[in-house]
Amino acid sequence: NIVITNVRAGARGMGALITEAVKSLEDKQRQVSEGVAMGISTGWAELDRLTGGWRPGELTILAGRPGMGKSSAVMCLLRNAAKSGVAVKIFSLEMGAGQLVNRLLSMEAEVPLEAIRRATLNPMQWQDFNLAAGKLAGMDIWVDDNLRMTAMDIRAGIRRAVQKDKVGLVAVDYIGLVKGNDKKIREQQIEEIVDVLKSSAKEFQVPVIALSQLNRALESRDKSKRPQLTDLRSSGSIEATADMVLFVHRPEYYGITEDENGESLVGVAEIIVAKQRDGVTGEVKLRFIHHLTKFVDNNIPF
Repeated sequence: NIVITNVRAGARGMGALITEAVKSLEDKQRQVSEGVAMGISTGWAELDRLTGGWRPGELTILAGRPGMGKSSAVMCLLRNAAKSGVAVKIFSLEMGAGQLVNRLLSMEAEVPLEAIRRATLNPMQWQDFNLAAGKLAGMDIWVDDNLRMTAMDIRAGIRRAVQKDKVGLVAVDYIGLVKGNDKKIREQQIEEIVDVLKSSAKEFQVPVIALSQLNRALESRDKSKRPQLTDLRSSGSIEATADMVLFVHRPEYYGITEDENGESLVGVAEIIVAKQRDGVTGEVKLRFIHHLTKFVDNNIPF
C-alpha cells in the first residue's frame, strides 16, 4: 500500500495560480502607472518608489546599531500609515506606552521631545501639543507594552489585532527582547522567533516590521560604518527568513559630516534596502530631525 502524507487540502492547480498572478501583476502595474505604492505607503516617497510599500504577508526587518533611531523610525512609519487611515499596532518590549506616546506627540506637534519629558512647554508649544493630542487620539494606533512576551504571545496578539481591530500593519520592537525557549541557545531562539513572525504575517495577511540590533563588528570597520547583512545578529536565520531587510544608518552619529563628494551629511539619515526578495536593493536619504526624533523625506527642510 502507498500512503501519501502531508498533502495540503488547500492546494491549487496551476491554471488558478496563473490567473491570480496575472491579475496581481495587472493591479500592480496600474498602481505604478498611477504613482501609488503597491502596498501600504511608508510615508517616505523615495522608499515607496524603491520598495512599493508594506505588503500583506511580508516580514520586514528594520535593523541598526544603538543610537541610529530604529524605534523613532518605526514610530514614524506607524504614524504615517495611521494618518492614511490604516489601523496599526506595535508590540513594544523596550519602551513603555507612555514613552511611545510622547514620541508621537513630539513628532505630530513638532515640539522638542525633551520639552515634553521635562514639562517645560511654552504657551505656543502647549497650543501645538493640544492640537496634536487631538489628532493622535483620533488615529487607529494600538500599543501592547508587555515586556515579557514570547513569539507565540505576539502571534496571538497579531491574530486578535487583525481579526478584532482590523489592524493592517504590525511592528515588533524588538526581536532581541522577545522571550525564547530557555532550553535552546539564543541563536536557535532567534530563528524560532523570526519564523513565528514570518508565519504570522503570512497566515494573517498583514505586513510585520520587526526591529533588530546589529553586531558591534561594524564599529571597528572603516570610516563609513555602513551596515551589511552579515552584521545582523543571528544573521543566517534573519536574513534567510525576512522578505526585506532595511538598515537605519546616520553617518553623523560617527562624526562623518561629509560624503565622498563633499556634500553635508549633517542631519542626514539613510535607509539602506539590503535585501528585497521581489525587488532591487538600494538606499534612500531622509532628514533626521534630532530634537523631534523624526524622520522625513529628504526634500523637506528643517
